[in-house]
Parts: sequence; structure tokens; C-alpha cells
Amino acid sequence: MGSTAAVSIGGKHYTSFDYIDPSFLSLFTKDDLKIYKIENNKRAGYVVDVNDDSFKTEIALVSDIGTIKKRLQLLGLSYSHVKNEFDQAVSEEIELLESRKDYPSIIQDEDLEMKIQNELDILNELKFDEYVLCSKKIIENGLIWSLFEDVDNVRKDTITEFLLGRSRNMFSSIFLGNDDERNLLRAMSDYYQESVEVKYEITELVIDDFEEMDSMEDFGDYIYFKESLSYEYKMGEKLIILTEGSTDSNILRKSMQLLFPRIAPYFSFMDFGIANVQGSAGSLTNTVKSFIGAGIRNRIIAIYDNDTGGYSAILPLKKINLPPNVTVMNYPDIDLAKQYPTIGPSGLDTQDINKRAVSIELFFGMDVLVKDGSFIPVQWKGYDEGIGAYQGVIQEKDLLTKKFFHKLDLCLAEPEKLDNYDWKDMRYLLETIINVIIEE
Repeated sequence: MGSTAAVSIGGKHYTSFDYIDPSFLSLFTKDDLKIYKIENNKRAGYVVDVNDDSFKTEIALVSDIGTIKKRLQLLGLSYSHVKNEFDQAVSEEIELLESRKDYPSIIQDEDLEMKIQNELDILNELKFDEYVLCSKKIIENGLIWSLFEDVDNVRKDTITEFLLGRSRNMFSSIFLGNDDERNLLRAMSDYYQESVEVKYEITELVIDDFEEMDSMEDFGDYIYFKESLSYEYKMGEKLIILTEGSTDSNILRKSMQLLFPRIAPYFSFMDFGIANVQGSAGSLTNTVKSFIGAGIRNRIIAIYDNDTGGYSAILPLKKINLPPNVTVMNYPDIDLAKQYPTIGPSGLDTQDINKRAVSIELFFGMDVLVKDGSFIPVQWKGYDEGIGAYQGVIQEKDLLTKKFFHKLDLCLAEPEKLDNYDWKDMRYLLETIINVIIEE
């Protein structure tokens, strides 16, 4: 038998390949690469020196199923997507079996005719959740058809016997329309505890490369960039986040790295310098239209300020049919903005500035927004007739941005200081963006 790379869930075999499959590699990041010492067939700590050959080595990408589920969703494999693939595959299988019923060889073989009819009866009644739970049972018990009758602790049922009888590798036998084995993994992730380990062991395929490396860091770079990860957006391309300007883009990118490091690599934020794109709400609308016109297949999230200018700039996009890979949203309402100090013709006042004056600065945290014991106020500007509201702009933007980047860079360099600062609203903003994506 040749060398293989194996995927396991909670220590139970899920599937394997004789190569490093890029679709499964896309579920892990470089930081998930673990190199263990193996002593007495058990893990005994991590390898820290590539030149130390006094023990066996296990090389694997390791995460938990809660994180893997989020990554699958960010890659487009939502529950509804996977269920639709299942429904289509079952329909195609039923159509195929129905066509075979009239074959002379089938009509003349009573046993075979009965077998096909039994499969049709099962498929016509098969529910997606039943399929997923039976598949999970098969994996957790390490079942194969020849041993199924000898396993006393597993309740026999028609669906499980049907799945086992079809194939020793049943993962592609139901998902005929799309044999991506990540589909079933995504479906089953709803039925596991989030902490359950998902491991992609690649030892046999890369051990020779490991022994030739000069350092652990070199090996990590080699593994992570070894395979091409070029897919259509449903298969694995990064999400593209578009914002009103470069400052917003940099803030979101670095905040994601700090607060959600395990999924941050799945997002791509527009580089306004390289793209030579002007920053403003109107320019963002033009960029969205350009991406749509160019047929960009990546999933795109265009994020506008939660203010009058942002809502006004979105109006033209409501007049066109956005493709399914494009989502348009505003920054969310926040409690802080319900009673926030403003400056207008009548002087200082406290108002609800949600949907009128909430830019990204309002998510910086109270430790940034407060100066000399008071919140830095919003200044009311011009009136937008299309929206029917005044536009507000927070004062001292440069100061606020400087203070925020100071605490952001400090915590990126020293993560143990994270709890010393206020991240509540920034975390809420990022969670809102993530949830918009994974709930599609």
C-alpha cells in the first residue's frame, strides 16, 4: 500500500488520499500545522528540532470541529448549500435507478429487481438529517459492511445498512452531484461538540521533505504553500471585503487578525494603494458595480458606514439584481450610539446617531473614544434629501485612529494584554460581518 494522508474526526477515520488534497488543506492554516513526537504509539510533546531523529514523528494539521465548521461556511459550504447538493444527488440517483428497472437483465433477475426497488424505497423516504446521523454513526464506530453484523453496540437500521452496502467509501456515493467530501463533514459538524479534534495527518507524504528542512519555520512555509489553492469561490477562494476607504480596510484586517486569528486568513481586504481606488461611499458603490460587471466569482462583502452617506450610496445598488456572491451591508447599530454627544446649530446635544453618523471610529472602544472624561462628539453636517436625514461626522478622526492603532499593534505584539482594553464593539462588528457570511 502506498503512502496516504488521512482525515479523522475525534480520532475516528473519515477519509484518506494518496496525495495532499488541496480542498481539505483549505480548511487549515499554517498555524494548525503540528509536529508531534510519538513514543509508545502516543503523542509525547512537540518536535522543536528538525534534526532530532531520536523518535518517531507525526506531522498533521490539527484544529477543532467548531473552527472547521466556520471555515467551511466561509468557503461557501453552508448547511443549505450542502443540503441542496444532497437533494439533487438523491433525485439523480432515483432517476437512474428508475431507468434501470426496465433493463431486460433486471426484469429477468427477481433478486436484483427487488434490490433496486428496495433502494428506491429508501431513497424516496431518505431525509437529509437521517443520512447525516447515520453517516456519523458509521464513522464513530469504524464500521465496514463485512463487520457490521458483528458490531453489537450499534443499532442496525435500514439506512445505515443501505449506506454500508453501497460502498466502503460512501461519502461520494450519495453526493453524486458533487463528490466534495467536505460536504458531509460540514453537515456532521452540527452534531459534534465544537471541541472535537479534526486532524489531517500527512506524515507519510511529507516526512522526507521534513528531514531535508533546515528549520521548523521553513517546513511550515513549505507545507502551507506546497499545494495550489485556486478554486472558484464556492470551492475555496478568499472572501473579498470592500470598504469605503483604506483606513477602514486596515482596521478590519488587523482587528480580525487579533480577535479572530483562526479564521482571519479566509478574508481578503482590498489594498487601496495597489488597486489605486479612491475612498468614499460613492466610490465603493462604483467598485461593487465594476466587480459585478467583470464577473468576479469570489464572494464579495461591501461594507458601508452606518450613516446617512452610507445609506445614500447604497440606493443605486437596490435598483439592480445583485448576484448571489455579492452582499451589501452597513456597519451595525450599537448601544453606545443610542445616546451619543453631538454638535449642531443648537449646540451640544445627546442623540441616537445610529444610521446617521456611525463610522468605524464608533467601534474603537471607550478607552479610545473618551478624551478628558467625555466622548469626542459627532458634528452634524449637510442634509441628504434622498435619505431625509443629516450626515454626522465624528470629530478628531486622526487622533482616534492613532490611539486605536496604538492599542491594536500593542495587542498584536503582546496578545496577553488583550483584556486590558475595550474590544466589545469591535468584536461585535466583526461577529456581525462573519455571521452575515455564514448565515447565507
